[in-house]
Amino acid sequence: MTSLWMGDLDGYMDEAFISSAFAAMGEAVVSVKMIKNRATGSPAGYCFVDFGDYTVSQKVMTKLSGLPIPGSNPIKRFKLNWATYGKDSFTQGPEYSIFVGDLSPDVTDNALQEFFQRKFPSCKAAKVVLDTAGNSRGYGFVRFTDEMEHRQAMIDMQGAVGCGSKPLRVSAATPKRPQTSTAASTSAYSSSSAAAAAATATANQQYMQQYQQYQQYLAAWQGYQHQQQQQHLQQQQQYYPHYQHYNPYVQTAYHSQMSYEEPTVTVDNTAEDPNPPLNITEENKSIMSSEADFFYELEQSRWQPVETLSSGAKTVPA
Repeated sequence: MTSLWMGDLDGYMDEAFISSAFAAMGEAVVSVKMIKNRATGSPAGYCFVDFGDYTVSQKVMTKLSGLPIPGSNPIKRFKLNWATYGKDSFTQGPEYSIFVGDLSPDVTDNALQEFFQRKFPSCKAAKVVLDTAGNSRGYGFVRFTDEMEHRQAMIDMQGAVGCGSKPLRVSAATPKRPQTSTAASTSAYSSSSAAAAAATATANQQYMQQYQQYQQYLAAWQGYQHQQQQQHLQQQQQYYPHYQHYNPYVQTAYHSQMSYEEPTVTVDNTAEDPNPPLNITEENKSIMSSEADFFYELEQSRWQPVETLSSGAKTVPA
């Protein structure tokens, strides 16, 4: 692994310009391979630079990444990475990256890597992310070859000072899938957005269908309950006249339950004289009248006196 990928090149930057730019930075180049568009033949905007040695290539990438390219107008900055083409593809062991934020504008790739390498020797590379103008976005990534040091760095380097003018903020780096082209990424985004919108529409449609079914079930159940109540009342009205014909007591009990009224009790509290005045004359007349009636009735019964019961009987004096 001796070659570096160099991107974000303008059309006037050819092999000679690239070689002189590295020479101005104190680095000797073995060869430069400019890549052209196969369809148009125009420069594709990137090239591969070979330094003949892996250690030199790593040092150049760390030292120059993000720095202004000598002779560029407008100013361009070195955008370097490991070349991953053909048999020279990078095939070393696994790597472990962490995200580093709150970087001050003066922090470069080389400064960030040297700051981490002082404590973690397995730190193999550092990259400060730049915007289109070549200015730092305030964050970057640091790569390790040892997993234990990678984990320990996320603990020890949290809030670390000495790299730039701000304390560092570190966290686990989330890998991002490479994008082949802007058109492909736009198409993929549009497809994913369309799929998400379709899924949302389907979910909303299913919800509305379920809600409508619930409303229908609820209305049917309420109608069923009302129908049952009406049938029950009709049965009572039909059943009651026949039943009261056979059991009059039920009629009385039913009416007493349906319309119960408290009974009215009248109490005569009139005082009476325990010894009313006695009319002697009237009482005698009443007695004499009753005695006359008795005598009259006795005569009418035709009873014979004792003396005349038998003609031969001896009269016994009383």
